[in-house]
Amino acid sequence: MDQLIPIINKLQDVFNTVGSDIIDLPQIAVVGSQSSGKSSVLESIVGKDFLPRGSGIVTRRPLVLKLIHVDDPKAREEAEFLHIPGQKFTDFAQICNEIIAETERVVGSGRNVSTQPISLTLWSPHVLNLTLVDLPGLTKVAIEGQDPAIVQQIEDMVLGFIKKENSLILAVTPANQDLANSDALNIARRVDPAGDRTVGVITKIDLMDQGTNARDVLENRIYPLKLGYIGVINRSQQDIDTKKSMEAARKAERDYFENSRDYSDLADRCGTGYLSQILNRLLMEHIRSCMPNLRHRVQTMLLEKENELQGYGDNPSASPGTMNAFILDVITKYLDHFQDLLQGHADDDVENIETIDSRGGARISRLFMDDYYPMMKACPGLANLNDNQLFFLMKNHAGLTVPLFTPHKALDQVLFRAIEQFRKPSLDLIDSVVTILFEIHSEVEFMELTRFTALADAIRGVVDECIRSCVNPTRDYINGIIENEKSFINTARPDFRGSQVYNAPRAQEDPRARELPEKPAVPDPVGVCSIYGTSKEMTNHQTQEMRELVQIGSKYIEIIQEQVKDMVPKAIVKFLVNKSNDMLRPMMIETIFNSTDTINLLTEDPSITRKRIACQQIVNALRKAQQILSEVRIFKT
Repeated sequence: MDQLIPIINKLQDVFNTVGSDIIDLPQIAVVGSQSSGKSSVLESIVGKDFLPRGSGIVTRRPLVLKLIHVDDPKAREEAEFLHIPGQKFTDFAQICNEIIAETERVVGSGRNVSTQPISLTLWSPHVLNLTLVDLPGLTKVAIEGQDPAIVQQIEDMVLGFIKKENSLILAVTPANQDLANSDALNIARRVDPAGDRTVGVITKIDLMDQGTNARDVLENRIYPLKLGYIGVINRSQQDIDTKKSMEAARKAERDYFENSRDYSDLADRCGTGYLSQILNRLLMEHIRSCMPNLRHRVQTMLLEKENELQGYGDNPSASPGTMNAFILDVITKYLDHFQDLLQGHADDDVENIETIDSRGGARISRLFMDDYYPMMKACPGLANLNDNQLFFLMKNHAGLTVPLFTPHKALDQVLFRAIEQFRKPSLDLIDSVVTILFEIHSEVEFMELTRFTALADAIRGVVDECIRSCVNPTRDYINGIIENEKSFINTARPDFRGSQVYNAPRAQEDPRARELPEKPAVPDPVGVCSIYGTSKEMTNHQTQEMRELVQIGSKYIEIIQEQVKDMVPKAIVKFLVNKSNDMLRPMMIETIFNSTDTINLLTEDPSITRKRIACQQIVNALRKAQQILSEVRIFKT
C-alpha cells in the first residue's frame, strides 16, 4: 500500500514529460482564496519554507508536489524538478527561487497564469507519501496591472483540475469567514455537490473573534462533507518574519488544540500532523479504488494511440523505386475508394440511418429521377403556341395557295420549336453531373492524402482534367441527339402511326366552312396573309385543322420527349461518368510518374509530422505507464 503513491508519482512524471493530461490520475488538488492560508498549509505539511510569497497572485502555475517518505531518519532532504532532471536541490530557498524562475520562463514576469504545471519531487524522512497540486488562489477582483480576465482564467484552471473524478479536493477556508462565502467550498460544490471527495481544511482558528469557535464546522454539522473537516494553525506573518521554525510551529499548534477549552477534546483530530496522515490514507485508498480502472484506461488508450500512430504511417524511402511503389499504392487506394462511392459500396452509419442521404453514384441517379425528368416534363411543348400564332404559321407555309390540309412544313416548324425545348435541360444536366462527380471525388479521404497534400493535389488535378475533358464530347453527343430529332420528323414511326390521335377520324367538313367571310368595315393590311384573311376570319374548317395540328404534334413530341429522356442520361453516363472514370488510372500514372517533382509530391504536411511526433510521445508515455502499473501486483483488473 505504501508504494501506491510513489507509483502515481512516477505516472505523473511520465505524462508531464509529454505535456498531455491524457489520463486522469488520482491526486489531491489544493484550492482556496488568496487569503485562505493555502500556501502555509502546504509548507506545514512539508515542514519547510519553499513557496513564493507576496501580495496578489503568487502561485501562477499549478505546482505538482510529490512527497516521498524516506525511512532513514538521518537521510538528507532533497528535491528535484522534472524540468531539471538529475539536479538535486537541498537548499529550500533555491527551490523557491527555481519555482519563481520556471514560472517566469513560461508566463513572463507579469501577472499572467498558465495551466502548464511545475513538477517538484521531495524526498524526506519527515513527510508522508503524498501527491498534492497547489493551484493559484481564487480571487474576485483583478488588481492593478492584471488582465481583468485573470479572475475567470484562474477559476477555469481550478475547475479543470478538480472536476476530474479521480481528484480529491482539499478545500482551504479560514475560520473567520462564513462557510457560505468560502471560495474553496463554493467551487468544490460545483463539481462535487454531494461532498464525496472534498476534504475541508479550516485555517486561522486562533484568529476567530472572542467568544466564537469552529466546533460546529469541525464536527461536520454546518456544511457536511463525507470526508469531514480538519482544523490547523498556521504560522503568523510575525512567525515567518522572525524565522520561527516549522518544528516550533508544529509544537505550538499541538499545544493550542490540546490546551484549548473549545478544542481539547478534538485535539487528536486537528493539526497538520493529523492532516498529513488523513491525506496519506485517503489518497492511498483512493488510488487503490482507482487502480483497476486506471489500468484499463491506460491499456485502452494505448491501443487507440497505437492505431492512430499506425495511421500516420512512415515516410517513404528516398529511393525512386520505393517512392513509385508508394505513389502507385496511393493511386490505387484512391481509385478503389472512388469506385466504392460511385458504385454504392460505401458503408453508411446504420445507427443514424434517419440522417443518411444519397451518396456517391446514387446522387447521380437521383438527379436523373428527381430533377431532370420533371424538368423535361415541364417543357411546354406546343402549349405555348396560341391560336393566332398557329393560324399565321399555317398561312405562311401555304404561300399563295389555299391549302385543303395542314401544310407539312407547318407541322415541322411546330415540332422543331418543341424539340428545341429539350436542349437546355439536357445540357444543364451535364453541368449538374460534373458538379456531383467533383463532390464524390472530394469525399475520397484517407490518411495518405492528408499526409501528402502535394500528391493529393496532383491526383485531384488529374481528376479535374479527366472530367472536364469529357464535357465537350458529351455536350456534342447530346446536341447531336436533339439535332437528329429535328433533322427528320419521322411521322412514319410505328409508335406514332399506331397512336390514338393519329388514327382518330377527321371531323365531317361543314359546307358552311367554305363560305367567304363578309368584308370587314376596316381594310386589313395588304400582304400574303391578307389574301386569305386574318385570324379573326378563321373558319370552322381552319379551327379544326389547328386542333388536329396541336393534337398530332403533341403526341409526336410526347414520344420524342420520352426518347430524349432515355437517351440523355445514358449518354452522360457513357461519355462523361464512365469515360472519365476509365481515363483516371492511366492518366494519373502518366501525369504523376512523369513529374520531375516526385520527391516534393511525397513531402509530408508539417502538421501531420507534428501529430505523428506527439502521438509517438504519448504512445511511449503510455507504454511506460503500463510498465509502471505492472509493478503493482496486488490489484487485479
